[in-house]
Amino acid sequence: MVVCESDNYTYLKQSIQSIIDQTLKPSELILIINGYFEAKNVDNLKNEFSNKIELGVYSLDNNYGLAYALNFGLSKCNFDLVARMDPDDISLPERLEMQYSLMLNKPYLAASSAWIEEFNEDLTESKGVRTTPLGDINIDNKYAKLRSPLNHIPAIIRKSIILKIGGYPNFKKGQDYALWSLVLVKGYTLRNIDKVLAKVRSSSSKTDRRGIKRLYYEIPVIFFQYKISYLSLYEFIFSLSIRVTMRLLPYKVRKLVFKKLRSKAEKLKNIDFQKS
Repeated sequence: MVVCESDNYTYLKQSIQSIIDQTLKPSELILIINGYFEAKNVDNLKNEFSNKIELGVYSLDNNYGLAYALNFGLSKCNFDLVARMDPDDISLPERLEMQYSLMLNKPYLAASSAWIEEFNEDLTESKGVRTTPLGDINIDNKYAKLRSPLNHIPAIIRKSIILKIGGYPNFKKGQDYALWSLVLVKGYTLRNIDKVLAKVRSSSSKTDRRGIKRLYYEIPVIFFQYKISYLSLYEFIFSLSIRVTMRLLPYKVRKLVFKKLRSKAEKLKNIDFQKS
């Protein structure tokens, strides 16, 4: 788990508690302080949770970005199976037990995840479930060429494989999608559990309206996918065109188009699942 100055301390405590309340408790919790975070809050976390879980807290002098902090955190983990968690989301009690069983029974998987349910800030209003493809996901998966095939939360990764391919690519946003692309290019396999295993505080509508800003972060990832041969030239042009067009559309029009694209993505998921 990576924590930075902008993170809500109350949400952070709830997130950690959801990990402690797992039916299968983790052997350790690695907390990376990415730049400044109020010292008294760090001390309070240690005092409150150190007797409940093996807690490792490591601080970076500056905020070098999430990708850097994630790779640094991986280097501090003592086990091969590493579950990702954000400081404002909630893991459902059976999350780790189900994921551990899957990764144990399918040792060829480089990473796996599950579905998430998105909520408003105080988790009182559901905004819907974000589903992802089922069955084994490989380089030929059509859905994965359009959207991230795994939800970053609640992903669980095999550290030895992720470090072998170089860890998280250094992007400010979308480093998880870049990582899954790299995993698939290297010939490894991904998979999802068809069940909601995390509650996620989704971005506000104000953030969703920032099409140009999101495009600024998406374009470098698309170029990276083409560079590593994850996308063919045709797929690169198509993906780039779709995103540029979508982000430049008025917000209300963009919502309608996204709705249709999600419907198409659902069909792609079903096709790939039937093939697997």
